[in-house]
Amino acid sequence: MTRRRAAKRQGTPVQPVQPVRRSERVRRQKEAGAHRAAQEATERAAKIADRKSDGQSDSSSTSHTSEETASTSSDEEEKDTLSGRDLTYGHLRAIGALAATISAQGNIDGSTPRPPREPLIRISPLGEMCVITLFDNGNGTVQDMHVMGRTAAAAVVVGLEIVMGLQPDTLHLDTRLNRVFVEIAIHTAYDRFKCAFFPKIEDLQRLLRALRQQPITSAEGDRLLRRRDEFLHHEKVFPRAVRQFHFVPFSTWSENIPITCRTAVDEQEYRTYRAPFTAGPNNNEEALPIIKMHCSPYFVVWQAYVALSKPGTQAPVYVQHEARGDQFARASFPRSSVLLLAQNAVQSLLPGSTLVSQVEALLGSHRIQDATDLADQQRKKVEGNIRINEDEARSLAALRAPLRIGWQLFSETLFEDAGKNLFNGDTDPRLLIDYYPDLRGNLCTSDDALDVFSGVAEHMPSEARVDDIKTTPRTSRRTRPARLPRSESYLRKCWIRRCVDPKAVPGSHPSYPVVDTVYAKILAINAKTSELAALIQDERSEIVATEIEPVLIQHSQFDALTTLYQRHGDARKLLELYSKVADGEYQTDQIRDPWGSITTLLAAQKDRALTQQWALWMIKRDPERGLKLLMPARDTGKRREKPEEELALLEQVTEASKEAGHFLEYLVLQRRSSSRELHSRLANLLVDNLLDSAGDASTLRLWQAKARSFATSHDVSFLRYFAATTPESRTKQDRLKAAFFLQRSDLYDCAAVRERLPAQSQWAALFAVEIAILDGKVITDKPSN
Repeated sequence: MTRRRAAKRQGTPVQPVQPVRRSERVRRQKEAGAHRAAQEATERAAKIADRKSDGQSDSSSTSHTSEETASTSSDEEEKDTLSGRDLTYGHLRAIGALAATISAQGNIDGSTPRPPREPLIRISPLGEMCVITLFDNGNGTVQDMHVMGRTAAAAVVVGLEIVMGLQPDTLHLDTRLNRVFVEIAIHTAYDRFKCAFFPKIEDLQRLLRALRQQPITSAEGDRLLRRRDEFLHHEKVFPRAVRQFHFVPFSTWSENIPITCRTAVDEQEYRTYRAPFTAGPNNNEEALPIIKMHCSPYFVVWQAYVALSKPGTQAPVYVQHEARGDQFARASFPRSSVLLLAQNAVQSLLPGSTLVSQVEALLGSHRIQDATDLADQQRKKVEGNIRINEDEARSLAALRAPLRIGWQLFSETLFEDAGKNLFNGDTDPRLLIDYYPDLRGNLCTSDDALDVFSGVAEHMPSEARVDDIKTTPRTSRRTRPARLPRSESYLRKCWIRRCVDPKAVPGSHPSYPVVDTVYAKILAINAKTSELAALIQDERSEIVATEIEPVLIQHSQFDALTTLYQRHGDARKLLELYSKVADGEYQTDQIRDPWGSITTLLAAQKDRALTQQWALWMIKRDPERGLKLLMPARDTGKRREKPEEELALLEQVTEASKEAGHFLEYLVLQRRSSSRELHSRLANLLVDNLLDSAGDASTLRLWQAKARSFATSHDVSFLRYFAATTPESRTKQDRLKAAFFLQRSDLYDCAAVRERLPAQSQWAALFAVEIAILDGKVITDKPSN
């Protein structure tokens, strides 16, 4: 909301930076109206404060001082502190408070109600009077100002809760210990970081010891106070009392704007101070008087740090020796992320070791986004350092913070946000994958053990699977689909980070195969074909084939499966894939010619046993293709002859197809086998073919005509005559092949074949040439007497 809209909402006109004086009558009318609107809340707050305070007087600064000094001296009294008393005002803020209490322009959203003034008046040492100029509120120019701005980030508030020894989510910046009365002009300059309050050096030293968790003396000075495991309560460190502070205008204060102060509360004398507000012969002494306030040094120190962090802002010389000091120049808080005691201010109010504590506190109050912002801020700080010193390196333990946030989000089924934080925390991806058994498969087993930060493992979901988390009743649960791994963003980041890491070589970490395989599953499920192909082809990927196979098949990613097998050199798996596509078991257009792919792959493998295995499979489905695998066109015939193996293979081919004769011819005629068994089988096969051909009426008439014609007028051999005059046909080739083989081979059983063509049979005249060849072979084979 803009400043103009904020002022309109409160029913007040927009004021310029320099306020305009208003009439006393108008001021009192508005003040009365605002008081009536805030009366109920104010009375309730006052009752609580009066009931818990040690005194009831609110009329003089002396009584306030004694009231606030009666501070914590025991653990029971410690409970009656800022967290239990002044924080009430943060929760009972009145709507429609005085216009005079509104912060200077541009500081806060004007729609945010302010706390009531009356309780602050009672605790302030000067009442409703500017602590700097000592002017009262007669003209309505004294405002209720926050020492530490109300717009401080949530991470800062959490950090202060920790170092102030408060319980999580109990600190409210509307506490009276963070508010003081000042004039409107100074309020405006203060909000613009033109000035700040500085504690005295002794208070800074005490604060430093408390932050270092070193012993400090009690307020009574009778004992040492120390807590080894946590910070002291802030009222143990600084009991409620009126303390002295410096009011310090910085170098950015305008030289044309002086500061006029009363010399004393009960006097009407005034003194004007001008920039640079120094005195003494060397202009190195403080000119402005020391002021007295009831505020906590914790808030004062933080706001001074914020102001001094602004570009071009420098503190005057007279406070540098107090704020700096050699003991503060190196404050031993190099890991600080909020504040640190340094040269010209307190630079570190919160050691970095409390980062996880801050995150825990934010998560405990379910301020997840604030916790995430805090962890991101720390991560960016570390990543932004070109060189990391030893202390910065130790701060890397703060990786626990995003892990703690990530598992909190995961428990609340905010999976995508959980993935971002778990990635930033450099978690082992197997921890996350383990909650998705459908994706995990057998990649992780119950025997696998992973190291997890102490303090993080306790907050991981106890359920075994993500579906159980979604169905478990939890507070603040906003159930969404379990999209973290399935959206692939988390695992993609893990893969990319590995690709750019020169140390992440394949095989160097047991999580790599798990990440790659699950990532590939997700890409297959989400039909990211091109990304899946790129991942599988990448030589750095370590995908487990047995795990990804079912997913690729289920989602018809056969091209990716082919690539995977090829990369692994798994020819047998490839052949099985091609065979199932050829049989129609897998329906896909990604493998267009499975038969040709099988033939090409077998030819490249040069594995005789593998070729014979798949040739027999193919003969049953496509005899021509299958026999070509067994009968290569360029067979040199130099392979060592193994008759037993050839005969066994012939038996298998015969069982697979009726076309086994072609393979038998190949073995005998092309491979030139010397096996008598194979030659006899081929001779009988050729005779069978002759008889089958003669059984055809047209073929029988043709052959009978050729026999009569040859007997009357030709002087050439019958085979030459038959070859020259008979039309081309399979039967012609079968008869010529049989005649030539019966004539040239000496390894078959001639007598057995001759018995199949007896001289007195019906085939005697038709097959006279073949019978003559066989008779000649039989006579030749008979032993002489």
